[in-house]
Amino acid sequence: MNESRRVLRVERELLEVLSRHLHTGLKEPLPGMISVLHVQVSADLKQAKVYIRATVNPADLEAVERSLQKQRADIQRHVAKELKLRFNPVLRFLVRPSSEEFSEVDAMLARLHGQSPGEDFDQ
Repeated sequence: MNESRRVLRVERELLEVLSRHLHTGLKEPLPGMISVLHVQVSADLKQAKVYIRATVNPADLEAVERSLQKQRADIQRHVAKELKLRFNPVLRFLVRPSSEEFSEVDAMLARLHGQSPGEDFDQ
C-alpha cells in the first residue's frame, strides 16, 4: 500500500483526537469501555473509517453503535476544530466487540498447540 505521508499523519492525528474525545468529551457517555483501534482515511482525505473495540455485552453493542451515530455531528465538529484541515473527513464508525477478538486469539493459540479452541493449554 502506497499511502502518502499526509494520509498517515491525518490518520495518526485523528486516532489521537478521537481517542481523547470519545473518552472525555462526549455529551452522552457510551456504555461500557471503548478503544479506538485504527483509523483508515481515504486518499482524498474526505472519508475515514474509525475502527472501535467495545468491551460490552452483546446486547449493548447496538447501543454503542446508535450512540456514536447519534453524536457523529458533534464528534465531526470537534475533529474539525482540532485538526484544522481544509476538508475534514466524514467519519464512519465500525464497532467490534472485544470478545470476538479474544475468541480469534484463542483459536489461533489452540491451532499452534494442536488443540481445539476452548481446551486448556496445560494438558
